[in-house]
Amino acid sequence: MKPQKPSLFCAPDRAAPRVRLLAATLIAIAVCAVNAPAVQMDVSVNGTNYGTVTVTNSGGASQGLQGNFTANTTLARMEAALGQDHLNWLQIVTADNMPPLGAGSNVLTAPYLDPPVGGYIDQWADQRPWYFDEVSPPATNTVAWTNAYLLANNVTATQLNYFDFPGGGTGTVVNFVTFLVSDYGNMTYSVLSGFTWSVSVNAMTNTVITSLAGGAVFSNSYSALVQNQTGWVLVPEPSALLLALIGLVTAIGIYRNRTRG
Repeated sequence: MKPQKPSLFCAPDRAAPRVRLLAATLIAIAVCAVNAPAVQMDVSVNGTNYGTVTVTNSGGASQGLQGNFTANTTLARMEAALGQDHLNWLQIVTADNMPPLGAGSNVLTAPYLDPPVGGYIDQWADQRPWYFDEVSPPATNTVAWTNAYLLANNVTATQLNYFDFPGGGTGTVVNFVTFLVSDYGNMTYSVLSGFTWSVSVNAMTNTVITSLAGGAVFSNSYSALVQNQTGWVLVPEPSALLLALIGLVTAIGIYRNRTRG
């Protein structure tokens, strides 16, 4: 049986090279504040609202973020309407005063993908630009990994989960920008929504969320970073006409399937 997915609270850290969250640490932060400040953002394409991104400061002595994108209907219907293959998150570290090592033992320089292609020196990640891994590591992998980071374990019929509990040594300061993305299945993607956030690590080595705000702008430098490191290319959101054509084709397909039955 697979371990229970992290869902929306007290999940393991994605940027684990700074501080691996061991079982005892997870137990220590298992009681999270439910009334911590949150960011809520509607996700709209060409005037049509498809759902909401909600991100919350976990609260507690050592803080992190937790949340989700919730579709108005189902993710499958949204994906069909937008002509996309699936959703994931794209996370970029925009500033880091104590950068960790990448998979090749290189010191990372901001801005960098989180996780980087191939992961960190002590945490495996796949070769795709997205936050959640879309494939499991090969049998020959010897670097730490948990299937809590697998996209399939963070998706329900209506939600895509999100979590991050960064750690580090005293004095660590890190700025992040995180985007909800549509992956079209052909190494192209579009950006649907985003938020910025920052953390610092205090003298007790506890992580504190120092800022959290919606409305992040996806800059040309971010798209260049993704393309240069992974080959994925940013494309504009589908036009209203294209969405109408996609809806028509989908409707025809449904009609044909019904008449065949």
